[in-house]
Amino acid sequence: MNKTVLFTVLAAAAMTAALSCSKEEKAPVAGKPITVEVGAPVVDVDPATSVALTSIDPAYTLAWEAGDKIHVINYQDGTAGYNDWGDFTTTEGGATASFTGTAGTNSYTKYLAARAYNGYTFSCSSTADSFKYNIPANQDGTGAKYCCFAEYASYDGATLSIPTMHLRSALTRFDLPAAADVRQVTVTVAYSESAGSSIGLCSSGDAYDVVCNFLNGKKFAGSGGPGKTITISNGGALLSGPVYFVSRHTLSDAKYGTVTLTFVFTNSSAQTCTRTVTLFNGGDAISIKTGYLNYLGAVNLKPSDFS
Repeated sequence: MNKTVLFTVLAAAAMTAALSCSKEEKAPVAGKPITVEVGAPVVDVDPATSVALTSIDPAYTLAWEAGDKIHVINYQDGTAGYNDWGDFTTTEGGATASFTGTAGTNSYTKYLAARAYNGYTFSCSSTADSFKYNIPANQDGTGAKYCCFAEYASYDGATLSIPTMHLRSALTRFDLPAAADVRQVTVTVAYSESAGSSIGLCSSGDAYDVVCNFLNGKKFAGSGGPGKTITISNGGALLSGPVYFVSRHTLSDAKYGTVTLTFVFTNSSAQTCTRTVTLFNGGDAISIKTGYLNYLGAVNLKPSDFS
């Protein structure tokens, strides 16, 4: 990371946060009621995303919240269509939670479980298996509830197995001093070359335009998400300490040019302060990576920086 960047990396303790339930409601699926035990959703930490990650746990686990939903489909690679098993819901939550739903038709051999904040659309064809979901442009700084989690599942005719769920979007943290009195933050991505003109951080409005690919056992490669700016606010409340946002990943390739994140901080007096982080400039690269908790560190902000 360029030493001129105004973010310094801090060590952090493991984060535990509750996930809000998906807003999308599905019609009941006729069939056999079943319950599946699902381990805590997992967020990994990639040492390559920071200058130093000493004293940081290798994985960040979150807790399920009562009312959370996991959607299950039965499908086959290279085959058009899928069997929709609908939502499985937990009533109690916890690190490991019981999700209850209905087993649908299982005429295919593969199963997928997914969880996204605003729901999703699935598509299975002879050449592509994917689902699309929404990463909202307006977030409250808690991060976790906006995450997408997905995992391959299995079913033997009696037992549905989903051992755990891994993060398939990107989760990023930075730290704010309380004395700066920050009430809103906007994060905007920019690529200097035209090849990156359509690459953003989040969805366009309510669109399901972030893509997660799971054809032939792929590791849930992501794409899409044209929205350039994420706005973080929590009803005018103070934003201090760890602040999180969920996004798609950023790219590090010369054809996209220099990649920057511009942060605009607004205090309670509507005064602003701007900081810019260079993620890639043709040399050493720090990327916002899918599947990981990415650290940008502590923001050096003082009340006198605002105008």
